[in-house]
Amino acid sequence: QLVETIPEAKLNLIIYYLRRDEVQEAWTLANDLEPTVPREYILKGVVYAALGQQSGSVEPLKMAQQLFQLVGASASESDTIPGRQCMAS
Repeated sequence: QLVETIPEAKLNLIIYYLRRDEVQEAWTLANDLEPTVPREYILKGVVYAALGQQSGSVEPLKMAQQLFQLVGASASESDTIPGRQCMAS
């Protein structure tokens, strides 16, 4: 499968699912994702935030908040636009 071969394919598929409002499918892919770079942490945070909003559950929202704070508080990202957006979330 292409998703297992090309790492960016998984990220693109997650974004595709989110844009189609298929949050559960996006979460299924993102749940196995082990973020290594800020954009992966942000994407996983967005998936958790969408899941929390859709389900009304607080736990995914807390997880999203932790992921966003992790990116926003990092020294390399704190002065970037995505880093500041994460801190504002």
